[in-house]
Amino acid sequence: MGLPSCKFVYAWDCDGSRGCNDPKPTSTRLCTVRIGWLATCLTVLSGTAHSERLRLATFHTELSRKGPGLLLRDIRKGTDDVLAVANVIAHIAPDIIALQDIDYDADNLALNALADLLRDKGQDYPHVFSLRPNTGRITGLDMDGDGKLGEAQDAQGYGRFSGDGGMGLLSKFPILASNVLDFSDLLWTDFPNA
Repeated sequence: MGLPSCKFVYAWDCDGSRGCNDPKPTSTRLCTVRIGWLATCLTVLSGTAHSERLRLATFHTELSRKGPGLLLRDIRKGTDDVLAVANVIAHIAPDIIALQDIDYDADNLALNALADLLRDKGQDYPHVFSLRPNTGRITGLDMDGDGKLGEAQDAQGYGRFSGDGGMGLLSKFPILASNVLDFSDLLWTDFPNA
């Protein structure tokens, strides 16, 4: 789930050249904030859990492609990796699933095509949602310092094209899109002490 254990973390292994494990304790504040966030989420969800069971999932799909529109093509073709992802989702049958590393397109064509494929496998997700990520957003700068412009490493968020490796949400319940906060336009320089 990405929650820290609040135990020591190790910066590197002992290989003789850089020294041995460098134990650094996880910030107590970070532990408190993340555990507090989890407790809040569980409290909010527990109100729904009294009436029925809610199954949530997150899945790193590895469905990102090398160019825009290629994922939609592969979903329609039913390539092996797309079918494998669809079979896993159909098998675990969550009510809501957050998908990572799935290419974004403005009309959610790929996400809707995946929802159609899942419907054919017995899992209906009538509600889909995604926002344009910052991946592939052109900066006009040589961000990686290699003397070349326009490469994936030079984008605001690493990406070969705008929307490369985004996120999407499939849900059996309505999504209140108007309540979603989008921070993809924020730059690190906008944060204090960045």
